[in-house]
Amino acid sequence: MIRSLFKKIDYEIVLIFDIGSGSVEGSIVKLVKNALPEILYSYRADLPFRKTRNAEKLTLLIFQELKSVAAHLSKEGLKHPNFTKLENKKIVKSFLVFSSPWTLNKTKIVTISNKKEFLVDSNLVDKTIENEEKNIFESFPEYESESLQIIEKKAVSILLNGYETTLPYGQKTNEITMTLVFSLITRSLAEKCEEITKKYFPFTPSEILSFSMVSFTTLRDMFPEERNFMLLDIGSEVTEITIVRNNAINEVISFPSGKNLLIRNVISKMKIEHEMALSLLNTWLEKHTDHISSKKVSDIISDTEKEWISSFQKAVLSDENKFSIPQTIFITADSNSGEVFAQFLKNENIAQFNKTQGKFKTWVIDREKLLTKCIWRIPHSSEPFIAIESIFLNKIFNSDKQK
Repeated sequence: MIRSLFKKIDYEIVLIFDIGSGSVEGSIVKLVKNALPEILYSYRADLPFRKTRNAEKLTLLIFQELKSVAAHLSKEGLKHPNFTKLENKKIVKSFLVFSSPWTLNKTKIVTISNKKEFLVDSNLVDKTIENEEKNIFESFPEYESESLQIIEKKAVSILLNGYETTLPYGQKTNEITMTLVFSLITRSLAEKCEEITKKYFPFTPSEILSFSMVSFTTLRDMFPEERNFMLLDIGSEVTEITIVRNNAINEVISFPSGKNLLIRNVISKMKIEHEMALSLLNTWLEKHTDHISSKKVSDIISDTEKEWISSFQKAVLSDENKFSIPQTIFITADSNSGEVFAQFLKNENIAQFNKTQGKFKTWVIDREKLLTKCIWRIPHSSEPFIAIESIFLNKIFNSDKQK
């Protein structure tokens, strides 16, 4: 008994709420020192399908489903054996992770040079971020500056005299180049979502993150050999593209087309209801449809490919990006749909996006690819998002423990 009183507990319990354009998922996660994070409990609510897109109604649905998920976690999650058997049950923080269309992102590259060598320290980096922060709202003229809230601001890459380094502090240089990334969200959305989660977890502080920053950090660590790549987060209504060059986020862009484009096309052209369209798509993916249905679905998917690829091309082929799009693409998406969009990209000749010939190299980041990085204590959760976020937070947890 005395030994247990002084037993050191090397873990923390957090809540993660993943908020996308088509679903809200909440999880109870165990962050562990010098070990893999553990997803103890998870619950997901899909937004009701709508035949047409409506941004205002989408926002209201997000609030509705976040409330449903938070209520479920507070009742069922806290009663689950994976949680009740823990020695330390204190939930230290809630993390609300937003993906497009809820977040805004801006990348800035800042260079400071001097003929005389100068010391690089945290004060220099922090001051540079602070100076750039003052003008960040000018990047989003469609919003009143008071309506936006900065949720992330950090240097994701630092070059000293042209050479990348992960340990810049304490070194002297004549030139420093910093890639700074800012993530923002509308203040009203942030406040409402925090209000909802605090209703069910009133004593738990919260923090807001962007999925683009979280997934970039996690996948950069998982694939260190890939210095130039794109991250495609294909949601129900939006595809978000994070372009990474030389291990730093270069740009985050999005376009309003995702998984539901495919579903709406099946509904429209086959004149069937939503549930039937989903069932037909799933059986087609599993190659179980009859010949006639298979041909119809294949034709619809082919038309959808042209439509989605056209939107993808317009998004990435800006003057800045023309002929410099990375060949490697990592895809996060709901189960099954990721492989469909991966095939869309594999069918494209990369020459129209890059100076090289050949095809895109695509990796769908699914549960199987994350099994060595995260532990699922619940069998039914198969989507990659909470796992990616758990891996990211576990890294932060371990870094803080080492300080």
